Amino acid sequence: MLNTACSNVVYDKDLNAVICTWINSCSPKDFHDSMLYGLDLLIKTGGKTWITDVSAGVEVLPNDPEWFANTFLPKTIYDSVENLYFIIRPECKVKKDVEEMVRGFSEFLNTKMFSSYEELKEELIKL
Repeated sequence: MLNTACSNVVYDKDLNAVICTWINSCSPKDFHDSMLYGLDLLIKTGGKTWITDVSAGVEVLPNDPEWFANTFLPKTIYDSVENLYFIIRPECKVKKDVEEMVRGFSEFLNTKMFSSYEELKEELIKL
């Protein structure tokens, strides 16, 4: 588990998923560190599902398309991540940014947005 001023990254055994909850906006370095910690945790647990939770009302997501394209995306594909899910409330300020991420990743991974944990759990039951 990783707890920082901007994120909380945990493995949820019941969901067999890593959940990265964004608490506050953060620097690109803190963002990268949280994401890489989560991917390493997913590999160690053998999970296939990554959940990004921005429902706490984060106002800005780091904009680092080169890092996503050159580091995060190749690592997710190489390490057999299959599902990339986002939990985001409809009124959240970063919703458009998340929608853009979903479009970008959907070519490579099963990528979806959910408005709540309950909605996400219904999806996971189907898997």
